[in-house]
Amino acid sequence: EGREFACSASMPAKSQRAPVVEVVDDKALSYTPGTLKDIRQSKYLIDLGGGDQWVDWQRVREAAPPCTEFIPQPDSIIEVRKAGAEEVWFEAKVKSVKGGYTVAVFLGSGGGEEIVEWPHFRPAYSRVAPARSRPPFVKQVFQLTDSRVHEWFKANEQRVVSDVVSKSKVLAFEVDRDVHQIKLLGAEKACATAKMLIELHGKHVGDMARVHSEREQLSAKLQHERERLTASFRLEFPVDKELIGLVVGKGGATVRSAQKAAGVDKVEVDPDGPRVVIVGPSQESIEAAREL
Repeated sequence: EGREFACSASMPAKSQRAPVVEVVDDKALSYTPGTLKDIRQSKYLIDLGGGDQWVDWQRVREAAPPCTEFIPQPDSIIEVRKAGAEEVWFEAKVKSVKGGYTVAVFLGSGGGEEIVEWPHFRPAYSRVAPARSRPPFVKQVFQLTDSRVHEWFKANEQRVVSDVVSKSKVLAFEVDRDVHQIKLLGAEKACATAKMLIELHGKHVGDMARVHSEREQLSAKLQHERERLTASFRLEFPVDKELIGLVVGKGGATVRSAQKAAGVDKVEVDPDGPRVVIVGPSQESIEAAREL
């Protein structure tokens, strides 16, 4: 386990940001920020601002975590941004600290020393990070088997990227516009978390699609029923209260039998009338049900 920084090591949310890594120069002992664009076996494709280049994985690390201001100690190792090379960090040894100013002696091939102040120095990230025996980042491709999910991901890419990247800490998340797949770049654990989040989003889309389909089917069924009832024939007639039991039959058997035999949609007995209401597809059918 590496020692902790003398500062906050929490990573910022990287949703919608370019995936930032740092490329190591072993001679100059420097770290140049770049964008990780692709991975091919043990090589990383890095955009260093002046074009893309393939770099061996051993020369690439994740960008150092941000930190709050701290006071370096004499003889300690820090990383410093040189004047004129503001984007690059160089390893240096602290010669002295006085009044907020630090005298740093550069350890790489360029040598020299500078007087620097915060925020132009930070802890030496590589000196405290654990040694690596395998590539820190991998490329994984997640296949989307449902075309509806793929279309939803494309339409909502910004929102999905923001959610997945911030929660999983993958370095890159790309929805392929043509093929039903998503490309992930990042640590293996981060990619595994991202896949789980993608599956959850996919399940949510599937559930939404199913509910929408069921709602449409129900709506179509209700519309068909309304149209059928609107076009139906209706007949109402009174009935003596003493005859209600005879009209209905035991357990509604007479009503059901008349409805089935005449082919009507509904036969109802309203005890408050009392009256009988018959609804059917034709005048003949409701008259036939009345006779039954």
